[in-house]
Amino acid sequence: PQGLSRAAPDPSRSSTDSLGHPAPPLRRVYLAIASAAMLTFLCTFTNKATNVMYPFITQSFHQPLNVIQWVTTAYMLANTVSITTTAYLLRRFTARAVERAAAVLFLAGTLLCAPATNLAVLFTGRVLQGLADGLCVAVMFFLGFTQVPKKKLGAITGVAGTIMALGCALGPTYGGWLCDVLSWRTVFWSLLPVALLSLVIGEIAIRNEPIGNAHAFSYLALTLLTAA
Repeated sequence: PQGLSRAAPDPSRSSTDSLGHPAPPLRRVYLAIASAAMLTFLCTFTNKATNVMYPFITQSFHQPLNVIQWVTTAYMLANTVSITTTAYLLRRFTARAVERAAAVLFLAGTLLCAPATNLAVLFTGRVLQGLADGLCVAVMFFLGFTQVPKKKLGAITGVAGTIMALGCALGPTYGGWLCDVLSWRTVFWSLLPVALLSLVIGEIAIRNEPIGNAHAFSYLALTLLTAA
C-alpha cells in the first residue's frame, strides 16, 4: 500500500553461501563455528599445559626430561601431517564429518592420556590429540570463510585468533595450578566434558555440502611428508 516503505534487503545475508549452497541461518553457523572453536581451544590449551606437566610426568614415569619432551614433539608432528590433509578432506567430506573425526580423535587421545601408566600410552594419546588439532582448526576457519557474511569475516577471524591465544594463555596457568593442587592427570580429565559438548553441538549445527575433488588424494605425498 502507498505510504508504507519496504525494508531494504540486508546485504550481509544471501540465499547461498560462498560455495553456492543454500545459506544456513546465522545462528546455526555461529553454533557450528563455536563447536569447532571449543575443540580448537582445548587442543591449544592442552598443548601449552603439557609444558608445565613435564616435571610431574618425569616423576610418574621415571624418565629423563629429554625423553618426555618427545610427547610434545609427536603432537606437533601429528598436527602438521593432519592439517595438510584438510583441504582435501573438506572438499571430499562434510565439515560435520571432519569435525566429528576431530572430536572422536581428541576424546580417544584424552582417554589414553589421563590414565596412562607408561610413556608409550601417553605418547599415543598425544598423537591422536595432535591429529584432532589439525582437523578442528581447519574446520573452524572453513566454516567462517564459507558461511559467514563477508562483512563479518574480520570479526569472526579475530574471535578465532582470540580463542587460540586464550588457550595459549590459560594452558600454563590453569594447567600448572591443577598439577600443583591435584594431579597432571586431572588436566586431561577436565577436558572431557567440553570435548563431548563440542561433539554434540557440531552434530546439531554443522551443515554443508562437500564440493568434491577433481584429483585423487596423494598418499605418496602424505607418506613423504610424514617421513620427512
